[in-house]
Amino acid sequence: MLTTPVLLPRSYWVIPGKLLAGFYPGAKDPKEATTKLTALINVGIRHVINLMEPDEKDISG
Repeated sequence: MLTTPVLLPRSYWVIPGKLLAGFYPGAKDPKEATTKLTALINVGIRHVINLMEPDEKDISG
């Protein structure tokens, strides 16, 4: 059985290789944000849907 590796902490494949769920892939540090987004692009992710409320904050850092 072929498995698709989890790309980022706090993320998981809902449908392996097709639908990934997880936290917002940004970061305060531009280099870290670029690294996260590049990892998503490299496995074919082309769209990000942000379900956070307008006043919600990512308190994990």
